[in-house]
Amino acid sequence: MVDWRDPEVESRISDILVNLTLFLVGLYGWEYVQSFQVEYALLRRRLSFRWPLIPYVAGRLCFLTTVIMLAIITSPTPGKMDCTGELFTLPLTLTGNAAIGCASTNLMIRTWLIWRDSRPVLGLLSLVAVGHWTILALGLTDVDAFMSNGSCDVVYANHTKTASLFIYTMFYDMLVFLLTIVGLSRKPSASALWKRLYRQGVVYFAITFLANIVPMV
Repeated sequence: MVDWRDPEVESRISDILVNLTLFLVGLYGWEYVQSFQVEYALLRRRLSFRWPLIPYVAGRLCFLTTVIMLAIITSPTPGKMDCTGELFTLPLTLTGNAAIGCASTNLMIRTWLIWRDSRPVLGLLSLVAVGHWTILALGLTDVDAFMSNGSCDVVYANHTKTASLFIYTMFYDMLVFLLTIVGLSRKPSASALWKRLYRQGVVYFAITFLANIVPMV
C-alpha cells in the first residue's frame, strides 16, 4: 500500500503536479492565442460589444490567469516564498472561481436565448445562476497554501463547502444541458443549430462533470 505521507511519494506527486500545470499552461495558452479572434475584433472595434460576450471574454482570461498563477506558485523556487495568508490565495481563488462561473454562464446564455419566450424557465435559470455565483463568492476563502518541497501546495481548507460547490456546478450544468435539449426539440426548423449545440453541450458537460468529480473524490 502506498504511504501518501512518505516524503518521496509527496515529492513525486509534487513533480507530477508541476508538469501537469505547465502542460495546461502551454495547451490553454496555445488555444487562447489561436482563438483570440473575438477579443481582437473587440479591440479593433470590428465587433460590436454585447453583454453575452462578457462571460466569454472574462472566463477565458480568468482561466488563463489561473493556470499561469498555479504554474508559478507550484514550481520550485529558490529562496523563501511566503504562500500563506489570503493575500496569496485570494487572487488565485478569485480568478479560478470566476472562470468556473463564467463557463457555466456561457452555457446558460444559450439556453436563455432558446427559452426567451418562457418566463418560468428564465426565472429558474436566473435563480440557479445567482445561487451559483453566490456559492462561488462564499468560497473565495476556502483555499489554503503551504510550503512543501520548495514549492507551494494549494489545498481546499473547507471540504464541505468545496464539495457543495462542485455538486451544485454539476447539477447546474446538467439542468442547463437538459433544458437546451428540450428547448431545441421544440424547434424542428433549427436542426443544424440543434446538432451543433447538442455536440458542444455533450462535450462540455462531460468535461465539466469529470473536472468536478475528481476533486470531490
